[in-house]
Amino acid sequence: MSKGIAKSDGKVSVKPTVPDLRFEQTFRQSLKREALKQNKLTLSVADGSVIDPPITPYVVAKVVFKDVLLSPFLQGVALSLFYMAARPWLQHCREAGRNLTKRILSSLFGGDLIHRPPKAI
Repeated sequence: MSKGIAKSDGKVSVKPTVPDLRFEQTFRQSLKREALKQNKLTLSVADGSVIDPPITPYVVAKVVFKDVLLSPFLQGVALSLFYMAARPWLQHCREAGRNLTKRILSSLFGGDLIHRPPKAI
């Protein structure tokens, strides 16, 4: 049975497939890839089909460590370092935006529209 929506003229329009975003499928692919790396060969049958390599506890531990622990940790460290490095530039952008807004408002309406009391020393 074909997937899609039948139209009045008898043709079937095929909907695009939605990618599988579940963690399980990605995890299984990582397990299979790591097991193939561990065996360093592809086991095949006479008819040409490929047999999945055995997935050992070492392979599972390595994939969990790499994909679940190490990768998110390194991404978080890299993002934090980026934010720390970009903070002075972002503060400069904020101040430049405030100054630009002040100049635009003062040129349009004449004078400073935001009256703040002087700071007490």
